Amino acid sequence: MQQALAALGTEQRYRFTGLFERYGYQSGAEYDEPMILLTTIRLNGKQLVALNLWLHLSKDFQQLGELKPGDKVRFTGRVAPMITDYHGQSDGEFSASSVAYQIGYPSQVKLIRPLIRHHRQALPTEREALVQQIIDWNTAADSEQAKKIIE
Repeated sequence: MQQALAALGTEQRYRFTGLFERYGYQSGAEYDEPMILLTTIRLNGKQLVALNLWLHLSKDFQQLGELKPGDKVRFTGRVAPMITDYHGQSDGEFSASSVAYQIGYPSQVKLIRPLIRHHRQALPTEREALVQQIIDWNTAADSEQAKKIIE
């Protein structure tokens, strides 16, 4: 799948669709960054370019309100390379296997197929409150999953 993203190049923006899976966050040195996990990422709704992809939870995604698993979203973004196994090499050279591709700078986000039509709860606007809400959702989801396994 990485080859499909790499083949698009990094020079222009593309339109993608994906299915919402869940919220998460990435721990950083200064603060935690809210993230969103999308699955079945398609270019122009047709060609599959990624099975799953974590994206920054940008303002455009936040304005959709609380998404539910299975909601389909459309957005534009740029393909961006990222170094996956940087270990402080001084020569600045990386193997081809250390470069992965992601979709960055998501914008023009639209909810095109909600799984359930209902009023969507607004997401907190402050970063710390949003990360705490994500932690609460994921903790509740994990405990529900544990209950199903026990039964």
